Amino acid sequence: MKHRIPRSPFATRLSGSARETEIRIRNIFQGPKKRPPVPMMLLTALVILSCGWLVSCQPGETVSGGPDVSSETVQALPAPPEASSEETGSHARDYEDFLGGLTLDNSGEGDDAVTVRSHADPTSPDESLTTLTVRLGSGAVLERQWEESYIPSITCARLISPDRDAIVLECLISYSNYAAADYFVLEVADGELVQRYQADFNSVFGYEVIQPEGEALASLRLPCLVDKWHAPEWYTVRWTENGFSAVGDGYFTDTWPITVNDGRKLTLALRGRLEDSGVFSFPYLIYDQIQVLAGETVLQTITPEGYLPKQYYDPSGFLADYAGDYGTDVRDINFDGADDFGLLCDITRNGTHAWFVWDGAAGQFRYLAHFGGDLAVDPDTQQLTEVLWDQSFDHQFRNFYRYESQGSPVLTDTRPVEQSAG
Repeated sequence: MKHRIPRSPFATRLSGSARETEIRIRNIFQGPKKRPPVPMMLLTALVILSCGWLVSCQPGETVSGGPDVSSETVQALPAPPEASSEETGSHARDYEDFLGGLTLDNSGEGDDAVTVRSHADPTSPDESLTTLTVRLGSGAVLERQWEESYIPSITCARLISPDRDAIVLECLISYSNYAAADYFVLEVADGELVQRYQADFNSVFGYEVIQPEGEALASLRLPCLVDKWHAPEWYTVRWTENGFSAVGDGYFTDTWPITVNDGRKLTLALRGRLEDSGVFSFPYLIYDQIQVLAGETVLQTITPEGYLPKQYYDPSGFLADYAGDYGTDVRDINFDGADDFGLLCDITRNGTHAWFVWDGAAGQFRYLAHFGGDLAVDPDTQQLTEVLWDQSFDHQFRNFYRYESQGSPVLTDTRPVEQSAG
């Protein structure tokens, strides 16, 4: 199964596989695996130790000026497991997980056990091995090993047979910077440890085992990375007569925290998917539904119909292909103390957003206006300013808005950018 990564005019696509990209980048930084000469290592160690007093005598500093990530698009996933021992190499730590009381063979006794650990490779201490060991009640010991730098964890579920457990092995790739993971399903068959399934898409850490009520076999829910700016799409992995099948939900859900003027904490849930309608020359991401949530309660559902400009092209939804300030924008633009939000719906000229503001009386958001370009909000003057390009892309101009008594923005002035500097 192949998973396409959407392209964007604002990003460079390194590879269709997140795992391949990680390995390529890792190899670039690591270079050839050569050990430095022993005298050079000793000299370096002495220099480091002699400088230790310089570090210990420096006053503490507070790091500031970092990016504000309070409104980044995120979906909470479980944290990677903690190390169970100290680092033994540049990519090797000891991790161990154990499960007992299992039924892995045909005995039905529930006296089988599984251990998985990541440990240093004796032949190359800078690298890790991952070893899965199965101890059956009969006394047999089965083993499987991966030459990968994994942080592994295990669970067992009735995935293949309603009478026996299967091993679900989650392996966090230790050098990944976005929690990439490999997943394996193994079972004991005819006295051997057999691998039945391996995820072959861009999965990330944080699976679930789902046991539907009234069904004999469970299914796996695996998160698949769409790109680094968005929450993962979840896949359901089930055992069939022809082996395992993995079917994606067809959407991902980004979430944004938002606070309204009575102090209530709400959540924007933006359902996104890959669109390939021919509007652009490449697949792109859209949001086709926005829900406003109070906990688990849906207060409001907004769909793109009626809010998308038709002047330049016919989009299928709010645009989700862009991250940061250019994409979904959450801030107070009508000076009432409540967060509002703008959804990107046009990138052909001025990056137009459809803006929705909080209506406290109605208890939901209402549409306000479309603003393009770089929208500036000045709470001191109670003024909005948008910077736009003209039709020829030769000049920029500023539009100035103030709110009338009914709460609608009114254009008060337009000036060329050259004349409004300062």
